[in-house]
Amino acid sequence: QMNDLQLFESLKPALVDEGFVSESGIMDIVSVSPPVYVSLTSSGDNDHFEQRILVVTTFNLVFIIPGSKPSIANSCSLLELYQLEVDTSEVQIEFKRYPQLLCKEVSNSESSTRVRIKDIKGEDQRSFLKSLVHHLGCATAAWTDRKENLTTLPDYLTQTLSASRSHINPGKGLALLYGALCTLNASPVSLEIYTYLERTLTSGFFQVELSYCPGLSAKSNSSQASLQLLGIAIGIHSSVESLVVRDVSNKHMVTLVCQAIKLSPSLKRVLLHNSKSGTWGTSLGKALEANSTKKIEMIYLSGSGKIKDPGAESLASALTSYEKLTSLVLSNMELSSKGNERGEKEERKRRGE
Repeated sequence: QMNDLQLFESLKPALVDEGFVSESGIMDIVSVSPPVYVSLTSSGDNDHFEQRILVVTTFNLVFIIPGSKPSIANSCSLLELYQLEVDTSEVQIEFKRYPQLLCKEVSNSESSTRVRIKDIKGEDQRSFLKSLVHHLGCATAAWTDRKENLTTLPDYLTQTLSASRSHINPGKGLALLYGALCTLNASPVSLEIYTYLERTLTSGFFQVELSYCPGLSAKSNSSQASLQLLGIAIGIHSSVESLVVRDVSNKHMVTLVCQAIKLSPSLKRVLLHNSKSGTWGTSLGKALEANSTKKIEMIYLSGSGKIKDPGAESLASALTSYEKLTSLVLSNMELSSKGNERGEKEERKRRGE
């Protein structure tokens, strides 16, 4: 049994030789799984499982044959990931390749590869899924923002990216992560939420704008669990810097927002305007307290529910550790006079006044 560093060092030569990672390697490797049983099939083929180590790199899922001198068996581009299904001990992934994007000589028919991974469960499964879909989201966001120096990528990948608009978008990774979390937690996937994430999210500084999501409307039957898992997906997906909700009344919004704040390493702006969300209680303070990076610069909750005295105490206490916070707006939040006084006192203390 090798530890993670030993395993990485043994795999690096093969990955460098094939161009999957740079010489430094470690910056290009997202995660490495223990050996699992994998089947890769094209349409109509029968499943044949073989032991493989799964390596997620910046843009690829690579299948390594284990041994004293590991070698690469296959690979799939994350940017061709089309569908993801999970149960308690298996993951199925479909990759769709569009040959006409790669070279003019190939026919226009698209092809697909189905990957089945057996006996991957518990924390191993969660870690693999989190890594896979998070970096799909990062890769697509990087492409659409043109932040990557694409001249350093292989020709086949830049050509695939160039025709990406309908198949690849920054919200695809977030939608897949939300769906996977719902499946893992035996919670129905809201197709309204999934479709909205997949089709609507755009580039920029990666802002999740949920104001027009049908799955959050008062008429929607989206459960509290579904919104909680959406909040977790937003929190886990570390490209997200802004969460915006305007004019949406949903009593479960508190759950969604607090989960995102609690888990996100990148969130900088939280804006809820006129989004009736019930009583926040101490949930917001606890979420802010739990956040590990404390990067939030703006919290705007105008007209979005009630913050009673205990909630104001909790919020004011949590904010003392947010050195980058420059804007806190709680107008029309039914905040008591005692809560206002407590908040102002802690804010002055935080600013060193």
